[in-house]
Amino acid sequence: SLAGLGIYDKAMIGIQKGIEPKSNDIVIAYIDGEFFAKIFKPKYDEHNKLSFLKLKSENQYEIHKDYIIDETTEFILWGKVIWSINFY
Repeated sequence: SLAGLGIYDKAMIGIQKGIEPKSNDIVIAYIDGEFFAKIFKPKYDEHNKLSFLKLKSENQYEIHKDYIIDETTEFILWGKVIWSINFY
């Protein structure tokens, strides 16, 4: 779901756990029973409290969907992607 950023299917990625991602970081998330690599797009209110979270795909074919995370979503932020290697 991140081909537009140069991370293709079967890429090997390094994940750093335990650090807070910033807006536009690539993260690994567990959503409704599956793992996904997505772009972290949070929105904060005036008190710096998370009010909205979107996990975005970056793929020109739009076959991978974006996710809006709310209180009903089974969601775990697994870690932040810190490097990737594509195999051809």
